[in-house]
Amino acid sequence: MQIDWNWRTLFLELPDEDRVAFISLWKLESQADTADGRRLKGAWNYHVKKLAARMRVRPEYLQKKRGHELINYMASHAAGIIRNNDLWLKLFQNFYFNRRTDLMCRFLDALDIPHDARGGVDSSYEGQPDRDAFIHALQVIFDSFPKRQVAHYVRTLLLMDDGDKKSVWFHLSGAWDQVRNELTHTDSSIMEMDETDHAEDQALPVSDLDEFTTLDEIIIHQIVASASGEMGALSHAKLDDMIQELLELNHHRTRNYFHLGFAETLVFDRDLNLKRPELNDERRGWYICGALAGCIRRGDHSRFRQLFNSSKEIISNALGLKNSYLPVAMSNHLMSFLAKEGEHYYSKKMLKKRLAFQRELKDFVEGLKIAENLLHQDAAEQASEYLTMLDKYSAGYDGVQSYYKVRLKRRLAQAKQQLGQFKEAQASLEAALQASDISSPEMLADLALVKAGIRSIREVLLPHKDERRHTLFKALEKGISDLNRAIEISDPFPTNAHYLLAVLNYLNFFRGDDTARKLAEEHARAAISGMTSSPAKSIYQKSGLYGTAQFIEVCTLAYSLDEDAVPKILNKWRCISENAGAFPSMDLAFLLDGLALLDGHAAAEVAESIWNYHGSDSWKVFGKVDDFSSILGQADQKFLEMLGSLVCDEGLPTEVRFDIGLELIKGLRSSASSGALRELAENVLDQLEVIAYANEAIGLRLLEMLKQFEFYDPYWTEEDSLWAQVKISRRYGRDDNCEALLPKLFFFYRDEKPFMAKQVIEQFRAWGIANDTCQKLRQSLPQEEGTEEQAAFHAPIRLVFVGGNEIQEKYDEPVRKWLSKAYPEVEICFEHTGWSSNWGREVKRLVNLINKSDAVIIMQMIRTQLGRTLRRESKCPWIPCTGTGIGSIKGSILEAIRLLSTKNAAKP
Repeated sequence: MQIDWNWRTLFLELPDEDRVAFISLWKLESQADTADGRRLKGAWNYHVKKLAARMRVRPEYLQKKRGHELINYMASHAAGIIRNNDLWLKLFQNFYFNRRTDLMCRFLDALDIPHDARGGVDSSYEGQPDRDAFIHALQVIFDSFPKRQVAHYVRTLLLMDDGDKKSVWFHLSGAWDQVRNELTHTDSSIMEMDETDHAEDQALPVSDLDEFTTLDEIIIHQIVASASGEMGALSHAKLDDMIQELLELNHHRTRNYFHLGFAETLVFDRDLNLKRPELNDERRGWYICGALAGCIRRGDHSRFRQLFNSSKEIISNALGLKNSYLPVAMSNHLMSFLAKEGEHYYSKKMLKKRLAFQRELKDFVEGLKIAENLLHQDAAEQASEYLTMLDKYSAGYDGVQSYYKVRLKRRLAQAKQQLGQFKEAQASLEAALQASDISSPEMLADLALVKAGIRSIREVLLPHKDERRHTLFKALEKGISDLNRAIEISDPFPTNAHYLLAVLNYLNFFRGDDTARKLAEEHARAAISGMTSSPAKSIYQKSGLYGTAQFIEVCTLAYSLDEDAVPKILNKWRCISENAGAFPSMDLAFLLDGLALLDGHAAAEVAESIWNYHGSDSWKVFGKVDDFSSILGQADQKFLEMLGSLVCDEGLPTEVRFDIGLELIKGLRSSASSGALRELAENVLDQLEVIAYANEAIGLRLLEMLKQFEFYDPYWTEEDSLWAQVKISRRYGRDDNCEALLPKLFFFYRDEKPFMAKQVIEQFRAWGIANDTCQKLRQSLPQEEGTEEQAAFHAPIRLVFVGGNEIQEKYDEPVRKWLSKAYPEVEICFEHTGWSSNWGREVKRLVNLINKSDAVIIMQMIRTQLGRTLRRESKCPWIPCTGTGIGSIKGSILEAIRLLSTKNAAKP
């Protein structure tokens, strides 16, 4: 529809921010000590009284409002209370001479009309441009300025001209009609001014324009006090009565329904009645707004979500209301929480309402914080939408301080950076740095990251792979000049720049450049200081940047070779040890290597804390340490036992278990000796033997080690070592190695235990190994003193035979039959333990069984540690069985009978 253009409609056509500027300039000019200033001041005071009457409040109430609040009220109501056209003319001149100077000067230049610097026509000018001149001038400014601004300017000139034939602007009307019609065919936005429905821009109703009053604040406080049970607060019943009275006393005060909803979710915890007969869209909106605010206050996220999901249509209708303060109130109470909940469609609408209506810095800052939180969550697309809205707002509002504008520009660039738009981000940062009058070391750090192709500083952690470390180092080098510029600025503190330089120099030090160590330490310490005092400390901590800076400082101190630094290193490490899992294994090993040179006990403490975090994965760290056994030599028993459990962990690769065992054996040898540690070492050797029996490559490695006395002493005897070598050699068909071991075993037993030497020969002959050698060795055996029959013994004897597997189990029955005929008084029990690693579960039962017997026969071909344990725990004589065949078994039984016969014969 066509609009009857007048001063009021021209004012309503201005954007929100320009209306506020329009009134602000009126207020500013009214303070000038001039005739015009005094007239404007009188008009201002008069219209404040009219505004108070319109709002049904006392003028003193408005005068007490902060300046921008009163200006906002006046901007909202000016179209309805200013009736004086001369005042409108003066105010529009004031507005254009201050806000549209460039447009006016450009238009007058195109018309060749002399003018002053503000765009006022020279008083000596008496010309009158023709229609064509105006058409040309209009085309010039249409090409240079927003079309709606141009249209508004022309409408203002035409209203000032009022058809005067002598006016400079007499031919403007015809030129405007022609130009507007031509442009309308290509751009419909020219017509928008003529077709806009201005109903939505009318002044807000008096009853609901103002923000919460003192009465509202008292009611809200009383509801909160009642909910928390404060002394003197109203009871729930009286609170309910009070709210109902409020509703009944004034039906037009729709915001009372906010208090009803607020109390029902916060205090009464009852279902909302959205079918109350008096509810309309506005009352229902206040009701839902209060209920949702109560859920937030109560921390009832579940009910908030349920209520919000079922009320989206009500909320949308409320936000669309043009004649109510409700959209702003709803925004004040719900916007930030909805943003946290991911409801950005609604939170953005609410932010737009707040920026348009309240125009307070706190609204800008709250919107900026929402965008920053989204950036911290890597939600750059959503953040960009908020930031773009804030950028548009700040451009037309002088209330946004330079600090926040710089912060906004930085966040806009960071959003582009996170989206991978590095060229655009770099251009934005460089432009902002050049234009800003505020030093911004963080912008310089961002610029370094953008040049490195890194989306966020949160990505700059110590990489776990060599290739990635090299890539990161080279990338950070690209921005080193920007980082060095940043650290020259002391206010604000260049935290991010110090952090990036700490990482860069640490990576260089790790690569072998010792000169970078001190730089890494200094920058890490500076970064820690900055993060600790930063409002964003929690973000630095959650992202791992704080812990990484602390780790770099600890690691570089460990290589300082300063023994006095050890307490400081340990104190700092204890602060970050719970984050040990975040640090690469190569860096943790690097730290242990440095500490081992400085203080073995400190290295052992750090190693134990790494175990506490990594558990069975610790060897990924310890296996990279150059001399881990030296650290183990300083470790306490508990830590050593925990590592010993890894050797038994069948879930780990056998190679890893074996390597851990080797380091433990070396470490235990250099640690303080104790019975518990000796037992641990014996168990570790036992596990190594089992692993070797299951893996040929490891078995051959262990064979070579067992040849060295220093490897197994003092935990195994030479006898243990020889038999372990025989078993492993037999397992992998290394008969040549067995043949070399035969003489050593034979002569080990020949003089003191000839029957065992004989069994060794019999076992090797049964294997078919070194028959000629066996024959020669047999000839050196001492003369036997008796035969099987001479060994007869007629007292009851109980024997236990331990060892062997399913092969030896086949000999059980033949041996029993032989004994029943030759020695009927002898009772024997066979326990075939096999090669199981579960012998520890059986050892107690076996020891009890053995100690109830007269003698025990223990095969050598069993787990070495099992044999050692049984021999140590046995209270009765034990006899070895070195072979695996039935002959060796019978020979060992006869030796036991002879031993017991001799023992009993010696009794009086």
